[in-house]
Amino acid sequence: RLVFNYGFKLEAIQSYFFEGTALTRNIFEAVATQGELESALELCGSVLAFGCGPFKTIPELEGAAWDRYLKVAKRIWSSDPIGINAIIGYIGIRRIEVSNVVTLSEGLRLGVESSRLRSYLVPHPSHQEVRHV
Repeated sequence: RLVFNYGFKLEAIQSYFFEGTALTRNIFEAVATQGELESALELCGSVLAFGCGPFKTIPELEGAAWDRYLKVAKRIWSSDPIGINAIIGYIGIRRIEVSNVVTLSEGLRLGVESSRLRSYLVPHPSHQEVRHV
């Protein structure tokens, strides 16, 4: 988003790279210097597919990343119900809730229709665990 929506250059976003993830520095830099969004998504999506790629838009990739974040937070939370993992997982799950509250409040403020607004929530409404909503 920083590159394609806001015109940031690679130098300005270097601090957002973290060692030890599936996205290597070479891929991070290649994605940030791609001239076309489709090429960047293809390159990034091939590494970060989360089992649900390829991605055609930034929101698709972000949605998959948020869903993955929620799954990891739930797994961490349930792995150690009385230890530090419970606290870390709980914080991760609350982070998702805050993101959803911000999404809802901004969507309501801007008059976004409910079906479109619902599609931006994490986890995505198409997932089995939230089909009752």
